[in-house]
Amino acid sequence: MERASPADVPEGPAAVRRPVPDPGRWAVLAVLCSSLLLVAMDATILNVALPSLINDLEPGALEQLWIIDIYGLVLGGLLVTSGAVSDWYGRKRLFLSGFVLFGLASVVAATAGSSAQLIGGRVLLGLGGAMVMPSTLSLIRNIFTDAHERALAIGIWAAVAGAGACVGPVVGGVLVEHFGWSAAFWVNVTVVVVTVVAGLRLLPEYRTPQPGGLGRVASAAARNGPRLKRRCWSRPYRPNAPGRRARSRRPPTNSASASVWPCSAASTAPSSTGT
Repeated sequence: MERASPADVPEGPAAVRRPVPDPGRWAVLAVLCSSLLLVAMDATILNVALPSLINDLEPGALEQLWIIDIYGLVLGGLLVTSGAVSDWYGRKRLFLSGFVLFGLASVVAATAGSSAQLIGGRVLLGLGGAMVMPSTLSLIRNIFTDAHERALAIGIWAAVAGAGACVGPVVGGVLVEHFGWSAAFWVNVTVVVVTVVAGLRLLPEYRTPQPGGLGRVASAAARNGPRLKRRCWSRPYRPNAPGRRARSRRPPTNSASASVWPCSAASTAPSSTGT
């Protein structure tokens, strides 16, 4: 990233240092959005390819569920962790590593001869996508120093993500009709090669030298949150359990509450004619 030189900064106590915008920032945005488009498309591209896939691999009902849903499960579960890792590993390095993994996983899924291999490929696709998505947004924040341009770039990023999920079934349907279900994964390989070559030339590197504790806390919460939720919801409510303190039913003892609760006060008074 280019820094402002002393000649570009006005002198005097009221001078405000503003970094010079990266001249290739919009080309960088195109590289980042192309990768994001693939990651978003893979969430829905198999929805229309499933009938062809069933005829070829003959997966069971449970395997069909895992083939479709495992990608989103892995992708969503590792987003926060990948964002924390990119702070110290480097956002460009994590982005390129994740996209290379995404391309290799596409080859594994496209050449699958069994349901287990296809599910494994989808797991690797989700892992690569989780490494790519937070890195793209972090790089946008670092590259676009102007607030208005940054807002525009983030808006384009969000629009591309939504468009990828929408056009996924359309692209998948066209590819399956003409080339078969494996073409839904082969199309990723070409885009990955072009994007990685362009990213090596255009993308700058950013990292946080000493990431704070907030990233570690968020990462731990993302890992342990689902486990804690399952534990809490799986335990039935037992009001008389030994570890649960019983709620007191004795009415208040002050004079004002005694006039409001006459029946309760009478019922809790000791009886003189006990049996």
